[in-house]
Amino acid sequence: MKHSEDFYQQLLQHFQPKINKRISSIPEKYQEDVKQDLMEKIVKSIDNVDYDDVPGLHEFVKEEKEKLEQEDKGE
Repeated sequence: MKHSEDFYQQLLQHFQPKINKRISSIPEKYQEDVKQDLMEKIVKSIDNVDYDDVPGLHEFVKEEKEKLEQEDKGE
């Protein structure tokens, strides 16, 4: 699923502090390359998520309740 440019910008802004913290421990001459590589991997990972396979809230709660009931029965 492709997202809008704005979505990617917001996503990367969200991860920016964590990325900056991580790259601060590597030599400065490599930081920009590593930063770009991490950002690219984040975008590709988001594009690979299959949103059709994610259950809705009610379906999720029902499935989890059934799992708990099975565990209680010792199955």
